[in-house]
Amino acid sequence: MRVVNKKLWIITITLLVVIECVFTYLSVKSYGNKDIKEIKEENKVNKEMFSMYVENKDGDYVEYTDSEYYPIGLKYYFNEERSNCTDNKGKVVNDVISYNNNKITVSSNKTLFCYLYFDLDKVAPQTFTLYLGGNTNPEYITSTTTTAYLSWTDTDIESYCINTENNSSSCNWISTTGNSVTPSYTISTQGSNTRYAFIRDAAENISPVVSDSVFLDSVAPVITSASDSGAGTANVTVTETGSGVTHVCVNTSSSSTTGCTWDEVSGTTFTSTTAVTATGSYYIHVKDKAGNIGHRTSSLRITKPVANLYTLCSSYTNMGTCMATEYGSSKLKEIANITTSETGGMYRYQGTATNVTNNYICFGTTDKSTCTGNTDKHMYRIIGVDSTGKLKLLKQTQLSTKYNTHIYLINSWVEFAGYSDINGSEFLENTTYVPTGWSSKIAINDWKYGDILDSEFGSINEQKGDLAYAIESAWENSVSAKIGLIYIHDYLYSNKNGQGGMRTDNVSLTWMWMGVMTMSGIKGDYQYKFYVVGPVYDIVSSVTNEHYATPVFYLTSNVKITGGTGTIDNPYIIN
Repeated sequence: MRVVNKKLWIITITLLVVIECVFTYLSVKSYGNKDIKEIKEENKVNKEMFSMYVENKDGDYVEYTDSEYYPIGLKYYFNEERSNCTDNKGKVVNDVISYNNNKITVSSNKTLFCYLYFDLDKVAPQTFTLYLGGNTNPEYITSTTTTAYLSWTDTDIESYCINTENNSSSCNWISTTGNSVTPSYTISTQGSNTRYAFIRDAAENISPVVSDSVFLDSVAPVITSASDSGAGTANVTVTETGSGVTHVCVNTSSSSTTGCTWDEVSGTTFTSTTAVTATGSYYIHVKDKAGNIGHRTSSLRITKPVANLYTLCSSYTNMGTCMATEYGSSKLKEIANITTSETGGMYRYQGTATNVTNNYICFGTTDKSTCTGNTDKHMYRIIGVDSTGKLKLLKQTQLSTKYNTHIYLINSWVEFAGYSDINGSEFLENTTYVPTGWSSKIAINDWKYGDILDSEFGSINEQKGDLAYAIESAWENSVSAKIGLIYIHDYLYSNKNGQGGMRTDNVSLTWMWMGVMTMSGIKGDYQYKFYVVGPVYDIVSSVTNEHYATPVFYLTSNVKITGGTGTIDNPYIIN
């Protein structure tokens, strides 16, 4: 009985030990995503039942015991494939270790000896952004003290470095948490500056380099001279060694730019484009790309410009929108030599060649330096502007081909050879006069011609513009074309009094006189007569039938005058 009891006691003790071991093993083999040392210390793993192998930076696995130092703060991955367990006979027990949701679990009803392997994280952070000057990523900065913006997507970044050279070994590493930082730093060199950044994770992996550049310009441009341009604007010269001047403003304050209209400019010598509205003293301010503003502390007297079509319409998108507001306005009538009332369907320039010097315009070029003088192929004169914003232009010089201006047995001027020539190779299709793309700026117009006998017209010599306009307006015939000839009433209205006829002693009354000029005419007995003004006879066709044509056309209303004052030395330029 005592033997039986002894055996029972031994069996009982053995079972309790086994149960305790299994319970202890199973209860400690579920690990959260913790540091290796924390796992061992928290679960009090027995050396005889548990061995831990951690990979080092050389790729070797080092066994750690409870009494040894475990790597702290580094990132490891559980190596499920290498890890295994054996029973008390040294036999490997398969499929007892599982890894899920960052937890290791050993499932067995036996006492096992397990080998757990952990791989060191060797993958460097990849996604990384650096902006110098802040998270708006500016191209220019004005202060030597600024901020950087660094951001990343990795969750285990522990330090970062901003370096002046592309070398992480010389980094001064700064600890950090989260996914971004905005550190302050100093840039002392004017001009373009580049910085290099690195980030480092918990396993001390260093990211590839990321760089960014920013331009330091902390010096405002200096205005060295300024003068009145004569067009209500200022000629300005600056000294600028930084980012470059981008804008100029002219206002009445010596230091404030409040209310400034900033005109875009470039270079170190330029002219403002917004004209003053009144003669007076003004101050100049310039701004560079970095936003630095230079002020001219001494005032400049600027004279209000003489009204012209550019100053009237420069703030509008095109001539059509300008005339929608300004046609007939007092501002339009302020322009010198513009008629004070609408005559013949438009406001015209009137006066002699001496006083009408403000209706010159370039057509065929946007470079007014190539459009000069009375004989230039691109120089034109503005006859007037109608309510839709269409400018009517007269070529300053005549074409090189002579045409018979007193032709028998034709029915209308569309049969006149000059009509097809000026709308064809002689002018419209001649790139010398109408370069590629410029034809689209010419409007198609209904050019009228008449069947009224010249005997019904009366004496042209003493004719007034109003009567000529009334008769020509009554003409029922017309042809749609881009190019036409001068109407008789155009010529008569260019006289300041709107009359005076076309007698040779009256040619000095109008700016339009350029020598022998061919005009649209009327039908005579069995003939179509093109009136010609000449120096000897009022209608030169009575002397000779061959004369040069002078093209006339309307610009489309969507053109915009982009500069000039209308003088022969500073003609208008259109877009």
